[in-house]
Amino acid sequence: AQALRDGQLIHLMVLEPHKVDYLTFTDGTKASKVYKLAVEEVGYHNVYTNSEYYKSKKIAERVRNVTDVKAMLDGATYEIPAIGSYGGLPFRGKADILKNGVVIDLKTTSDLKGFERSANHFSYDLQAALYLELFNAYEFEFIVVDKNTLDVGIYKTSQRFIDSGKYK
Repeated sequence: AQALRDGQLIHLMVLEPHKVDYLTFTDGTKASKVYKLAVEEVGYHNVYTNSEYYKSKKIAERVRNVTDVKAMLDGATYEIPAIGSYGGLPFRGKADILKNGVVIDLKTTSDLKGFERSANHFSYDLQAALYLELFNAYEFEFIVVDKNTLDVGIYKTSQRFIDSGKYK
């Protein structure tokens, strides 16, 4: 659950930094009284500790300062929802980044070297195949940041990867 929280906050900081202003940040840990009171007032998804904030901010700044990522983000649109069908089944999705027919997904990891293995384990190929259809796009790419090392990787998906997702 912590990995998802980290990823959500990093996404906001990279793609929609203006929304960070609407979150609540507290001193101490998630076990502290002030944190628990804030959660009661505004909800779990809207409250983060200052330590979560500073860690995520450092990661987001690293991502935004990579030259290739800057070029990918320049002129793009963010968090675009879509509803459609695939094989007669209804689907909905939200593209992190859409630019000139390319869907770009921002992922966080604790092991950048193992991202390809994770992509298979978490069926990112299925996501890529669906999103190409939902957004009428021709290419799907990943921007991946290692939360520990702050290394950033950019991965363009292959036709084999997309075909694997279509099969699933």
